[in-house]
Amino acid sequence: MLHLMLDEDNILRELANATIQAAGKTVPALCLARPLWRASRDQNFPRSPRLARRGVTIGTDESAPLVQVADLLGNFSAAYTASALGRASKTLAEKRSIFDEVFGDTIGTPDFSSVQLVGDGDFALKDSGAFTLIIALPRPALARVSVEDVRT
Repeated sequence: MLHLMLDEDNILRELANATIQAAGKTVPALCLARPLWRASRDQNFPRSPRLARRGVTIGTDESAPLVQVADLLGNFSAAYTASALGRASKTLAEKRSIFDEVFGDTIGTPDFSSVQLVGDGDFALKDSGAFTLIIALPRPALARVSVEDVRT
């Protein structure tokens, strides 16, 4: 079963407190997340994990170190991908260099043929599906990472 913690921002803060009327009852709007996830999962990724009954929560960076890690990993892997696709900037080059230094021996050779640059700083899939950037850390390395390592 999957549990998702979404990074809180102004919109999600409102969603966390929002309610809807369903069958004459007031329920949290987040209750919609599970059926929406299930429909998307069944159509696009049928082998992916099922979402737990109360599997969606909204948290702040300060209260959830894993949200911080996800933000960091997402930001640097996106910069790595944009740079690999040809986007050039000093910031992207620095982030790609850091990403390479940290994960370079664990990411193999990604296939960027399914994504393309769009707009000023984004990339998108050429066709429906998914782009996967796999980081495969050896098991002993995972055991050595602690929350304190991530915070520093």
